[in-house]
Amino acid sequence: MNQGDTTASTIVAQSLRDSPEFAALKSTEFAPGLLWDRVDGDAELLHRLVVIFTSQYPELLLQMEKAIAQQESGMLWHASHKMKGSALQLSAAGAVALAGNLEAMGAAGSLAGAAEILANLEAELHSLLEKLNLMIAAARNSAR
Repeated sequence: MNQGDTTASTIVAQSLRDSPEFAALKSTEFAPGLLWDRVDGDAELLHRLVVIFTSQYPELLLQMEKAIAQQESGMLWHASHKMKGSALQLSAAGAVALAGNLEAMGAAGSLAGAAEILANLEAELHSLLEKLNLMIAAARNSAR
C-alpha cells in the first residue's frame, strides 16, 4: 500500500466513524467509534473479532449459568471475568458492567440476584451482536 492509498483509507475510516450509520448504533452501552478506532478502521479485523467473540461467548454464558445453579462462586468469577474482558475489547460498556457485577458477586461469594443479572447480560449481548453486525455491514458497504 502506498502513501496515497493509506491516506485514502484513513479518510474513509474517519468518515465512517463519524457517519450517521455509526451514530445510530451509539448508546451508553456501546461505543462504535471507540471500537472502530481500536481496530484502526479495519472492517476485516472487526469481523474477525466478532467471529471470535461469537464463537466463545455462548460457552461463557453456559459456564455462568451453571455456576449460578450450582452456587459455584469461583466458577462464576472466572467465566464472568473472561466475558468482561471480551466485552471490553468490543467497547461494550453495558456488557462490561453486567459481567463486572457478576465477577464481583463471584469474588464475594454472594450469588443472590446473579440469575437476573445474567439474564440482563444475555439480552445485552444479543443487542450488542445486532449492532456489531450492522457496524460490519456499514463498514463493508463504505469500502465499495
